Amino acid sequence: MSEEEKNNTEQQQDDEQNAESSSSSSSSSSSSSHALMPAKRRVYGSLTSQLSDQELESIADPLLPDPSFDFSSINPKHFSSDDFPADPETSSSLPAPPKTDRYGFIISEDHPTVKTSRDAKTEREVETKWITFLRLWAAEEDKKALVQKHRKALVEACDQGIPDSVRGEVWKLLTDLHERKKDRKLDFEALSKNSDPSLDHCRECIRKDSCRIRPNIVLCNEKGREVLRAILNAFAAHNPVVGYVSGMLQLLANFLLFMIPEDAFHMLIEVEERWGFHGLWEPGAFGFHKCSYVLQRLLESHLPRIHKHFEEHQITPHIIFATTYITGFAFDTPSHHFFRIWDSLLARDFSFLHSVILALLK
Repeated sequence: MSEEEKNNTEQQQDDEQNAESSSSSSSSSSSSSHALMPAKRRVYGSLTSQLSDQELESIADPLLPDPSFDFSSINPKHFSSDDFPADPETSSSLPAPPKTDRYGFIISEDHPTVKTSRDAKTEREVETKWITFLRLWAAEEDKKALVQKHRKALVEACDQGIPDSVRGEVWKLLTDLHERKKDRKLDFEALSKNSDPSLDHCRECIRKDSCRIRPNIVLCNEKGREVLRAILNAFAAHNPVVGYVSGMLQLLANFLLFMIPEDAFHMLIEVEERWGFHGLWEPGAFGFHKCSYVLQRLLESHLPRIHKHFEEHQITPHIIFATTYITGFAFDTPSHHFFRIWDSLLARDFSFLHSVILALLK
């Protein structure tokens, strides 16, 4: 036999072996594939009721195992926990992170989940209307005249609730914060670093109170407390007569959820100067005695049964509502209720707080 014939014979033998191997593999694959038909039909359900096995077989399915994969090659040791360090984020020894609402407050029985009263589509429509008005307001030269022109519509829109995404800008619009900020020309950074010895007592009170602020809010970490202290130090330096009152801290923490620190600082000044809180925060708190008298007369006029009950038990309103007035409902009111109250308050004036208290007593 020549060398060429010998090579041809070997080639034919190799081709026959490859054909047999291919046939065996195809048969094995086909049998495995047929075995997976019921599994595929279970996965896809009624979607495959009109398909034949051949048509279903042609569908690639990442959820089902590859028939050609050799599972015997898997070493169980590779999946042993001893070979991998525990992930600190998923370790069962660590407590799960607390669930929070959209404002960052920890959800609990005292602070339930916040649900908007509007559906998502309506919320987007309201948000778009506010953005349109904010753009109109930004482009207007006489901003005060524009706000006065649309005052009635603004009040009604605020009463319906301002969307979270634009609340900070709308609050600044209602208080004319941009113009007032320009008129004051205050150096916020310099005031926040003021070290006047006469304000040492204020700074110490601020330091102590900042450790107790909002224990149920995740965002109020050490960095957040530093920002609070800086703003309150700046306010005390700007208005040393008032200095610092505990109610400011709770109010300021809510402002910071919607605006930068410098704007929150000016917002606190606006609230103190123009929204009636000066009398509640000044030494002697003469404004608080006025609020107590007004509330007594309102109870006598609008809620005589409650007024009589208070008189019989010698209860004066300031015993119940002292913190409410000083903090503007910021101390013990759920965050979403507080924001709705302030949406309407900033569209009106301080007297709106009396209306809210009467509504609660009803």
